[in-house]
Amino acid sequence: MQATHLTKKRSPSAVCSGVDIEMITEGGDLGFVTRILEESRQLQTRVQWYSSMLGKLSTASRLVERLKEYGITNYAVTSLQAGNLTKRWAVAWSFGDMRPRNVSFVMS
Repeated sequence: MQATHLTKKRSPSAVCSGVDIEMITEGGDLGFVTRILEESRQLQTRVQWYSSMLGKLSTASRLVERLKEYGITNYAVTSLQAGNLTKRWAVAWSFGDMRPRNVSFVMS
């Protein structure tokens, strides 16, 4: 995380009010979302769709790999771009058979 911070051209523009336990998770984005994935495997259809926003495409790709490892085939991936510089990735998955309507693309 610190190495990535050093490559940034600008300082953060938002004030971070979270404490370390809230802001830093072992394994980063993937570690945090993997915990959600594990919980979703227990709850399954009690929730229609699970989703997460990730900071890197490589992390989204690794999450999709994990979904496939667990036999979860109903998932969608899209990118979110609010400005010129910042891009995020959203990954959603479901244990049901409903598909999202407007999917930018699905990773194979």
